[in-house]
Amino acid sequence: MEWLDIPEGHKHPIESVTESDTFWHGDEGYKRRYAAPFVDRGKDDRYVSEILSEFPDDSSLLVVGAGHSFHCNKFNECSNLSRITALDLYEEAGQGLDSDISFIQGDLMVDEIPTVDYIFSSHTVEHFTRDIIMNVVLPKCIYHAREAVVFVVPYGSIAWADEREHKVRLTENDELAAKAEKYKRLLPEGQELVLWFKGQGRGQQG
Repeated sequence: MEWLDIPEGHKHPIESVTESDTFWHGDEGYKRRYAAPFVDRGKDDRYVSEILSEFPDDSSLLVVGAGHSFHCNKFNECSNLSRITALDLYEEAGQGLDSDISFIQGDLMVDEIPTVDYIFSSHTVEHFTRDIIMNVVLPKCIYHAREAVVFVVPYGSIAWADEREHKVRLTENDELAAKAEKYKRLLPEGQELVLWFKGQGRGQQG
């Protein structure tokens, strides 16, 4: 899929999911998910071919909201990145990682993160509220990425009704996209939105 320019014109506020639609799986649910065997449905191959392949060889990468160790291991196997660091709230996300992948158990909201060439986050940003995304998550990631920040999120409300813990719905026509340089939509029906933001790389070098 080709990268597209962010559409010109008015950008609407990020759409919040109403409180009645919001559900939290709970810490134990995520811990069990990350510790269990992983079923590969090809998502990571898609990310490698459509996104990580754009990163120059020997780049460093921080994966925010890394989830199951399978994901970072796949990135490690299929790319020429020099160093991968995985960040997640739960220590279970670090179990089974390749030995050359660094793991940080931490909270993006409050903990320090290293400055790297690229920051990548898949299906994590939509779990934050609008104010946290715009005032904390995006600025912090941009500050610590020398080259770029890439967010992959569900597109709008398409086919994601089972993910009731999401706090927002995102498109290429909202205020978050207005901060991005380019975007693309993945999967046959465009169910995933990919936003590419220019990094500043001003944080402590990692």
